[in-house]
Amino acid sequence: ASGIHGMRLTICSVLMIFQVLPEVTSQFSFVEEDRSKAALIVLDTMEAFNDIACQEACVKNNLCQAISYASSKCVLLGEEHPDKLCSEVVTVSAKRPTPSTATTTTLATTTSTSVAP
Repeated sequence: ASGIHGMRLTICSVLMIFQVLPEVTSQFSFVEEDRSKAALIVLDTMEAFNDIACQEACVKNNLCQAISYASSKCVLLGEEHPDKLCSEVVTVSAKRPTPSTATTTTLATTTSTSVAP
């Protein structure tokens, strides 16, 4: 589990808007998705030049199910945390198999994190 000084980081999402982002590979697209206030486990954080670089990092990580990208900060997100719910809103982009007829739009991503013991 990722963490800071033994603490687990989680990221939350409560909005639902479907937008397909530019494809990273022919296998995956990234879609803004509702997680119903479920906390997502943070797999890794890194600097990324843009959201496409963040998406590429997620595609390379089999555990990555979504990303959050803002101001060159890329957060790779995994499964829902089984014991945590969040009160703050954050927009995440979920990794999904590429649909055969995808529409491409741009997306501004915001990030909010919480630290739990």
